[in-house]
Amino acid sequence: MRAYSDMFGVKWNWTYASPQEHQDINDQVNTIEAWVTNRYDAVLVCTAGDFESMQNVYAKAEAAGTRVFQFNMPAELWPEDQNRAISNIGYNNTMQAGYLAGRYIAEKLGGKGKMLLIWGLPGHWSTARRKGLDIALAEYPELQIVGEQRGDYVRDKALNAAMNLLQRDPNINAIYGENEEMALGASQAIQALGLKPWDGTDGIITIGADGLKSGYESIQQGQMTATVSVGAVDQGRQSIDTIFWNLIFGQVPPKVFNVRTQVVDKSNVEEPLAYVNWALSVPKV
Repeated sequence: MRAYSDMFGVKWNWTYASPQEHQDINDQVNTIEAWVTNRYDAVLVCTAGDFESMQNVYAKAEAAGTRVFQFNMPAELWPEDQNRAISNIGYNNTMQAGYLAGRYIAEKLGGKGKMLLIWGLPGHWSTARRKGLDIALAEYPELQIVGEQRGDYVRDKALNAAMNLLQRDPNINAIYGENEEMALGASQAIQALGLKPWDGTDGIITIGADGLKSGYESIQQGQMTATVSVGAVDQGRQSIDTIFWNLIFGQVPPKVFNVRTQVVDKSNVEEPLAYVNWALSVPKV
């Protein structure tokens, strides 16, 4: 935003909101409709809402003159020609998150072992990431899921879920927390039970997905093993870039724009952490 203000004199009037609960779709729809009523030029949406229902919301916004863009959505789940958003800025949750996490675990364990899943709420992201994980596991039939419990995307629930599963069977080689907060909860459970976190050759691997400052710091400290960075900073930058060039100059963006993702562990955590710290230090517009 600041760069476009400096280059083109753009004056941004922006706001943001999130629903009280992850799946409180009515709250989110009401927010979008209020923004449309207030004549915002564009809205940027990440939603757990039913796909078809949200397309109706987007169509009404478009008819009223507000352009809709999506971010951080697993657009691979739906036909592009049915998506009413002008552009979807995100990443492929199936192959750029779930698959990467499964492959990382398999490669570290030599293709065999026992793993647990701490999974999020039923919905778009959990469905897409599980598809990717299943693709990876099909390549490594000796790596088996022996337990699974919901953590609902929050650390405390994931901690309790991992404690329950590990107390039933502590001879586990890896835990995949579908998002980073759940992986952090799993790593805390390993420590609380006196089990050994992965040291590069032995212990329990924990991996999540997001790319948060807290996750990177946990990796640095030898607690969480790894995470899939889903390019959160790049999603934000690309979203502003896409909206600006579409609104101001009428340029047509790709329907789906996937940013780069990567597995981050202790061997390469410094650069992603520095990038996140830089983004957090930028003054707000």
